[in-house]
Amino acid sequence: MEEIFLKLKGKDIKIYSFTDRSVSLGDILEKCGGELTEKSGNVYKSVVFLDKINRKDKIFNLKKALNSSDLILINSSRNMGIDQMNIESISYGIDEKSTITLSSISDIEDEEPIICIQRSFNSLFGNEYEPMEIKVDNVFGIKDLETYVGVMSIKIILELD
Repeated sequence: MEEIFLKLKGKDIKIYSFTDRSVSLGDILEKCGGELTEKSGNVYKSVVFLDKINRKDKIFNLKKALNSSDLILINSSRNMGIDQMNIESISYGIDEKSTITLSSISDIEDEEPIICIQRSFNSLFGNEYEPMEIKVDNVFGIKDLETYVGVMSIKIILELD
């Protein structure tokens, strides 16, 4: 688990990131304009980014993260019933049931893949996203399709360019 603290729009955001160790969500968010900060006691919102759980991430860490978070962004293929908990959740993935997905699987190979928002949701700051398609730059070198869609999803939820 990676704990990330960001300052966005003058507010402190905490992200619990459960992802492949080859991907540093903190580094990616910093490249996108997020200001990494030290741990803060005045957190506006907390988010769980649940892409992959490895053996080092104990269930205790996941439970702690879920109990103190306002939103979970969850890979739909690794759902594990978490979306049934009493926490707002947004699903992403490469299946047709995900809230956020790719328009087509081959898009990741393109220089500008297209992310598809299939259902309305609110960003962390309350702005509503309606169903639409968004062209995004494939600048992170992430080869795993689901992780890529997840990283793009958290950028959208945090309103990062």
